Amino acid sequence: MKETMLINYQGDMKNVVIPEEIKMIMGEEVAYGTEFEELDQAMWKPFRRGPFSRNEEIETVTMGDNVTVIGPKAFEHCSNLKSIKLSSSLRYIGLSAFMGCRSLKELYLPHSLSYVADWAFAYCHFDKVVYDGTLLEADDCIAHYTDLFTDMLITNDAILNFKNGKYFIEDYNFPGTLEEWKSRYSNHWLNRRARRIHTVDGKVIENN
Repeated sequence: MKETMLINYQGDMKNVVIPEEIKMIMGEEVAYGTEFEELDQAMWKPFRRGPFSRNEEIETVTMGDNVTVIGPKAFEHCSNLKSIKLSSSLRYIGLSAFMGCRSLKELYLPHSLSYVADWAFAYCHFDKVVYDGTLLEADDCIAHYTDLFTDMLITNDAILNFKNGKYFIEDYNFPGTLEEWKSRYSNHWLNRRARRIHTVDGKVIENN
């Protein structure tokens, strides 16, 4: 497992390229005598520092598509990081992974992503976050995550502008019937923040 972890990086520190063979970007505690029996538990622990913590040289990061885990504090406080290409296979983003990366203004999240830990993007404010999935899938993955601040969220089926007033979206097309919406999403935030919700059986929910 350690052969596929990136712990110490040797390469261009301005434009970081994560090699294709790397699957996990983790802190030293995991690789060297971790006290945790399960790696899944270790992903969310507050390690002393990640492999790129507080590196002010880094401006861009490009990941190979085999990376599935970005561990705690991996890129925390990389204050000049402006662009990052995440792996298309990424599943987990750990505790405080990108905390304080204030120059990062756009974020593209893959459909494979299943969990974002607390404070992963604390003290960041994005102009735009793009998620390669539906709005309801984004809900399950990232919408509960209160430290992800963005002016706009773009999914495959919706564009939300959080700088708007009462309504973040004018029309949302729900891929189900009115009865399904009422039974599964009667308390959903879209009932307050979408002006209209259209269902596949031709019904329209008007929110005033």
